[in-house]
Amino acid sequence: MDDLNLTISGYRKEIAETEKRLGKLRSDLAKAEQQQQQHRHAVDADVHSHTYEGTNTLAIQENGLSGVSTVSRWPLEAEEYKRYGRHLILDRVGLQGQQNLKIASALIVGIGGLGCPAAAYLAGAGVGTIGLMDGDVVEISNLHRQIIHSTSTIGDYKVDSAARYLRQLNPLSNYKTYPDFINSKSAIRLFGDYDLILDCTDNPATRYLISDAAVLTSKPLISASALGMEGQLLVLNDTWQVKDRQPGRYCYRCVFPRPPPAETVLTCGEGGIFGPVVGVMGVLMTIAALKILIRGVSSHSDKFGLAFGVPPEQPSMLLYSAVSESIFRNVRIKGRRENCPSCSTEATVTKESLLGGSMDYAAFCGLKNSTEALNHNERIMPSEYTRLISRLSPQQRKNIFIFDVRPKTEYELGHIEDSINLPIQDLSKSLSDGNASIKKVSPSPHLLHQQGEDWDQLCVPPNVRCAFTICRHGNDSQLAARLLRIQRTDFDHVVDIKGGLEAWRKEVDPTFPDY
Repeated sequence: MDDLNLTISGYRKEIAETEKRLGKLRSDLAKAEQQQQQHRHAVDADVHSHTYEGTNTLAIQENGLSGVSTVSRWPLEAEEYKRYGRHLILDRVGLQGQQNLKIASALIVGIGGLGCPAAAYLAGAGVGTIGLMDGDVVEISNLHRQIIHSTSTIGDYKVDSAARYLRQLNPLSNYKTYPDFINSKSAIRLFGDYDLILDCTDNPATRYLISDAAVLTSKPLISASALGMEGQLLVLNDTWQVKDRQPGRYCYRCVFPRPPPAETVLTCGEGGIFGPVVGVMGVLMTIAALKILIRGVSSHSDKFGLAFGVPPEQPSMLLYSAVSESIFRNVRIKGRRENCPSCSTEATVTKESLLGGSMDYAAFCGLKNSTEALNHNERIMPSEYTRLISRLSPQQRKNIFIFDVRPKTEYELGHIEDSINLPIQDLSKSLSDGNASIKKVSPSPHLLHQQGEDWDQLCVPPNVRCAFTICRHGNDSQLAARLLRIQRTDFDHVVDIKGGLEAWRKEVDPTFPDY
């Protein structure tokens, strides 16, 4: 068995090293392709460098071989007329709109489920410069929804994977990659270089940061989110105005002045996501962005109107549900708050506070202690747990419970033998309602750790009743342990299995499903 484990470990190591070498080759290829594209643009710029004023603008190209001059009197290149022809014939786009897109720039923060369709359609539409920012790498679990990545790019930076796809889609646009996660300093530095920002991230702390930076750099911001079967979309900090009205500018803090409780925030990895739903939201983000860029960011033309046709004094948030009869709903929101700390005249969020590091977005969103709800002596590693259980007698095991607090759908994917499915939502509700039926579940394994004791030396008397909690990542199980300890008196001890089923897979059972 040990030899087989060593063989498997060797295979995994060799695969990891091969993927690393492949990732470097792909990165080198992407840089070479970018240099090739820049060289092409430089040649094109030199060819069309001479312009003459008149009724028709003429671009003169000197033919070095024959000495014959060829004259172009068209504002776009021949390939652009072909590529964007279906846009050009639209009354709401036209030649001017397409030219606006050609000189426009947009930065996409997060190249995941939202950022992938957004990037593809912005590139396809002919946006001149597209920035791609994400510090994450492509994983196989991304591919059911992040449509511009592929199996062949697993392990690559998402920005590199996306750039290669986009250059194949439209080599006329310029793509800039930033393989880093956004922070206060990079947000202020980069946002000033772009006309518009798309927030395609997946957590509140980052959304507040991006919104604050967009306000401070005076950039329109498209912000969206998706989880499960639903999504929402906001157009923020837009400077559009009609006639004598004031700009309809409001920020993310105006809509959400307080972040949701940290324990209620789920990522796609925790709450799940229906692939096409996040795709719909990414496409809607692109529509809103293109409307702003087509009219010209510095322009106040009302040819295209606001992204949703709502005047500035009536701001709204677009809601989408894949399971509702009315799949789209516009919900009126309050708009700019007079005391908003970011965008009002009483603003306390400044460039200095962001650049100086005094703005702690993790603390503001309650993330600092959200993953450490219990003390060290109230938690046990999976390997320690299995050693303890193996030392118990059959009589002792009858007084041991192990509660798997994941949702039923996740529990059915795989679970520890003899564990009891007790979703944390049901546990919280049952305990708050005083539901005594919860106390009638059948026993299963668990144990306690006193301050200063060694787990290996712990001996459990036959009459001691213990409960262990486990979840996927080790966060919900801590909350469940706290609830059980506070509200139940029939357990002598309640202990959390640290790291959840991810740690269980690494330390105890490598065959446990990884989803």
